[in-house]
Amino acid sequence: MRKWIDIASEQLDEADLPFGSEYDCWIDDTGKKHMLDRTKRQTHRHKAAELFNQPVHINADYNNEALQKGWVRVYCHDHRAAVEMTIGKVTRQAIRATIDFVRRTHDILQVSVEDTGYSISDEYREPKDAEKLLGRIMLKSTISSLFDDAFNSKDVLSEKYSRENVYLLHHLNNGSIDYYQYWWVITQWIEHEDLTEELSERAGREIDNLHDEEPELFELLTPTEQASCEEWVVTYLMRHDPAEAPTGSYFTPEKRLIPRTTWLIHFSDHASDIWTDGFTRGVNDMNRLGLTTHLGDQDKKYGGYNFAFRADGRDASWAAAKRSYGSEAVMFQNSGVSAWHSGDEEQQIIFWGADVAKDATIYLSREEGDWVVNGRDDSQPFRGDLKSAVAWVMRNDRQYARVLHSS
Repeated sequence: MRKWIDIASEQLDEADLPFGSEYDCWIDDTGKKHMLDRTKRQTHRHKAAELFNQPVHINADYNNEALQKGWVRVYCHDHRAAVEMTIGKVTRQAIRATIDFVRRTHDILQVSVEDTGYSISDEYREPKDAEKLLGRIMLKSTISSLFDDAFNSKDVLSEKYSRENVYLLHHLNNGSIDYYQYWWVITQWIEHEDLTEELSERAGREIDNLHDEEPELFELLTPTEQASCEEWVVTYLMRHDPAEAPTGSYFTPEKRLIPRTTWLIHFSDHASDIWTDGFTRGVNDMNRLGLTTHLGDQDKKYGGYNFAFRADGRDASWAAAKRSYGSEAVMFQNSGVSAWHSGDEEQQIIFWGADVAKDATIYLSREEGDWVVNGRDDSQPFRGDLKSAVAWVMRNDRQYARVLHSS
């Protein structure tokens, strides 16, 4: 049973709806939209028959075979959007098109996301939250399609790592921007360069309003134009909205993930909460990791990527001295992407928070100027300066495993 959550108190008039009261379509595994028309019953059925290559009596509202192929079903009615998919099967292209639809259809006041494969339930979000949920699903779909072989590739990885970390490494080393995410800026560049008429010729149709076009229009630009556009987009965002600038404009990554046995330290004013509950907060949009301190709680409440330092590194000592990230810390072992942040001038480790188990963290509090290593049995087996505390944990973690990791 679907549940709906009102996300706006003000209803829109029927005339304000860009697609009328109903917007009914399938998005196939390539990202192409196939419109249906409920107002014309026979057209609806014949379209379904054509779409699924099945008899006319087929019900176009639900087709398990299409869902299993990675298609997405989108149905909007009375300012409500229902999105159905099989999360384990859905394709990256279909999710991209769905995200674009949710982002651009401003009359949607309620959203439901339903997994027909039953791997999730009760996932009902506001449009922006639904977009973030779909982004996480797209991440899993992308990784599944692009990196199934990566875990066995000795040229890239020496052992099996978190797929989220693998994808982030690929994303940062790829260098290009996500033109779906930044289409609203790309359109400004196209207009600035007076290329609308040229794109109309390339598309073979008249383009009246760039903002109503699909982001795939970016692919009609030449490689030189795409490079110029990406450079312009980054410059524009860094000047006007730096928190939205692509992650790659801030970070220069190393070529490999760091080993999973690497000791990391994460500073926070809420380190005791992380010690108790794990990394429940984080940024799941890998395009927005450049200035996460500028993002609000809404952008972090569902968990995602977090930041740390090599525990025995110079940057960790410097961050502790400045208290720029928090007055306490947790230590743990994990893989991640080691990257130089040009703004902070630090070598930071970006990691997927959910990779770190709750009982894998070690809590370092501050008392009277000392750093204190806390046991889960309320003991404090070590007290001293940060460098000594880190060294003690790295040296004694196995010996004190019961004290540090189990309560």
